Amino acid sequence: MSIYRRLDDELIDQDGKTHLRIKLEVGDTLVESNGSKWNGQLPDMPDKLLKVLAAHKLNDWAHYEVHASGRVRVFGNFEDVSHVFNIETRDPILADLLLAGLRAQGLK
Repeated sequence: MSIYRRLDDELIDQDGKTHLRIKLEVGDTLVESNGSKWNGQLPDMPDKLLKVLAAHKLNDWAHYEVHASGRVRVFGNFEDVSHVFNIETRDPILADLLLAGLRAQGLK
């Protein structure tokens, strides 16, 4: 039994090529992207981002949003390793862990 639900989207670019974008739904969390993945590959689970956050420096466009509804969205990449991420969650434990990792690197 899977602990996630795979959500596939077909995108068509300006040249008419079709691309598959895969997202994961893990409980109250939507993983749009996480990791250095080719088009159509399954993104990493959120715990992988926590490991990368502990070992690598974020680049300048990393950011997070905390909404009044309790939803948290984190997105960005790293300076020395390609690991793009875009994760949205309503899980308070995961949100706290992600925000702590981002704030430990100086994000306000």
